Amino acid sequence: MRIYLFLFLLCISSQMGFSQQRMEAEFGKISEQEISMTSYEKDPDANAVVLFEKAKNYVKLVNNSIKFVREVHKRIKVFDPEKFDGKTLKIYYRTPRNNKEEIYKIKAVTHNGNLQNFVAENSFYRNKENENYSSLSFTFPNVKEGSIIEFQYTLYSNNAYSFNGWEFQDEIPKVYTEYHSEIPGNYRYNKVLVGNLPLYINEVSLLEGCFFIEGYAQNADCEVAIHAMKNVPAFKEEDYMLTSKNFKSSIKLELREYTSFDGHPYKVSEDWSDVDNEVRTDKNLGRELKNNSFFRDKVPMEGDQPTLQNAKRIFYFIQNHFTWNGWYGLFGDKDCKKAFEEKSGSIAEINFALINALQAHDFEANLVLSSSRDHGLPTVKYPVLSEFNYALCHLNINGKQYLLDASNKFTEFGMLPFHSLNKIARVMDYKNESFWVSVTPNPKNISYLRTKLSITDENLFTGTAQETNIGYYALNARERIHEDGQEKYLEKKKGRMKNVTLAKYQVEDLTSLEKPVKETYEVTLTPESINNDIYFSPFDLQRFFKKNPFTLNQRTYPVEFGYPFVINYAFALDLGTQYEVVNLPSNVHAELPDGLGDFQVKYMKNATELIVTFTIKVQKDSIDPNYYEALKNFFKDIALAQSKELIQLKKV
Repeated sequence: MRIYLFLFLLCISSQMGFSQQRMEAEFGKISEQEISMTSYEKDPDANAVVLFEKAKNYVKLVNNSIKFVREVHKRIKVFDPEKFDGKTLKIYYRTPRNNKEEIYKIKAVTHNGNLQNFVAENSFYRNKENENYSSLSFTFPNVKEGSIIEFQYTLYSNNAYSFNGWEFQDEIPKVYTEYHSEIPGNYRYNKVLVGNLPLYINEVSLLEGCFFIEGYAQNADCEVAIHAMKNVPAFKEEDYMLTSKNFKSSIKLELREYTSFDGHPYKVSEDWSDVDNEVRTDKNLGRELKNNSFFRDKVPMEGDQPTLQNAKRIFYFIQNHFTWNGWYGLFGDKDCKKAFEEKSGSIAEINFALINALQAHDFEANLVLSSSRDHGLPTVKYPVLSEFNYALCHLNINGKQYLLDASNKFTEFGMLPFHSLNKIARVMDYKNESFWVSVTPNPKNISYLRTKLSITDENLFTGTAQETNIGYYALNARERIHEDGQEKYLEKKKGRMKNVTLAKYQVEDLTSLEKPVKETYEVTLTPESINNDIYFSPFDLQRFFKKNPFTLNQRTYPVEFGYPFVINYAFALDLGTQYEVVNLPSNVHAELPDGLGDFQVKYMKNATELIVTFTIKVQKDSIDPNYYEALKNFFKDIALAQSKELIQLKKV
């Protein structure tokens, strides 16, 4: 039987790189130009640059066993060894018997001019990381300014899933990076290019008779694909982003289907209707959602109707009963019944218990496959179960939809923990068909701070402060107070202030999750006194965004605040009859385009009182990079507005 190949052209860039010049490099042979290089002209501040890297995937017959092979070769020029963190390398490989990988032919060397220092054979260390992975690690010797480090290895795998793509972009720039694959036509992969950088080479061709197994009449044809990029800039991370793997330029491969060499076809990457059935019948996931009877008498109900109030009772019961053990994943170490008895479990085990408890009382509750913010966005076009590491509960009450997560003890009903806010998730509706749902944050997130102070005979400002936190601000306050304890929490709060002492602290509704968290305390602020005049800043009590978090020249990925928010600060000072205001900073007002947000500071005075109000409003949880320059200027204005000249008071 002959395996024929249907070529898949990777039409993912308008700039097709056919017949471009490939770069080649032989291990151990470096050029005088590479040796003399003192910086990378396209990124002079880079602490290192990848001069060359290449990965090649192909299939090979070893002792009558099909092996999926990856060869890797990489060469890096180091400019600043103190800042460069790639001197020690760790390569992970799978160890389960049915998905085993092995690393062979590893070599590593440091070049200093024409002097070569190889990593000794006994300096490659193999360690078992967990049940599924081991690692091979080593350190390049004698790395200093101007060194070139280089390594290569070959990885053998039993599994076609090991062909999973290549990352073209990383934290340091790259001169040339290439992914080369030669795959027999009976293995067919979905291919996706991630990121916004164009391919320098994008060639796909047919190689006839590339793979042969004894006993079969003809060789298999192969798809030969070469995808390469040149002059790849370093990927620079910044605050307020999802995981960088969503945005770094890379090519992703996912095995779609294959035909065994005896002609039997196997579909691997199925459509969602197939996955629905698989999840429903899976011995782990499917079984975990069939424990309704166990939970029927475990949770409190008022009557037997599936009302919103009863749903809340079940949610808060499960939330209070369990303690999250820190584990993610769709599969737990134990079933949800055992986790319930131990009062501890993974996110999946806790939310499986919630789904079962709701279903046991006739609620329309279903499993949701989701992904945490640091795990990556799931592919929408076709199902890839490995892209999901989080289980939520979807609840439908009289047509109103709720996403629930009982793993966090401080989220109110219908509010998701911050780490789970990752755009989209898949509801596994077994009675109908699964469907995508938006993962949205709590819409109302407000932090209020009100201070009312007066001036003492000792020129101190004393009075009260009241903080009211709503939504994710309330969640943050509850988590910090719980984790730190009240004493340490107050020390940290005081550390964020300048020349301020706190006393008589009280907090309300800390455990009433559907109410705001209210904090009150007495404040004493010590301003600067010079010749009976007083100098101070109202932001000594609280600074918001002390520095601009947005400093890149260009940002190509969205700004992800996680949730829309309002910050409101009011500072009131009773001047009495002894002081008058000498100067006030000017008011500031700034707006983001298209109603995305606004900011203002107002200074007001009358005969006996000084009032300063400060407000930031950001209307969207996610802001497109097209608005980055405006956003950068917006937060620059916010930081500068809090660093203006001091207010001067003089004695009357």
